Amino acid sequence: MSSHREAPAISKDPVADNTDLYAFVDPADTSKVTVLANFIPL
Repeated sequence: MSSHREAPAISKDPVADNTDLYAFVDPADTSKVTVLANFIPL
């Protein structure tokens, strides 16, 4: 897990501090993409 909360802009909006982002093409239907995102809660 990573965090960028020390960056000037994100330090003012901690709810927007994402940690990870993953994207996968659906092997059964390549017209679809699954996106997973993690955020550090308050």
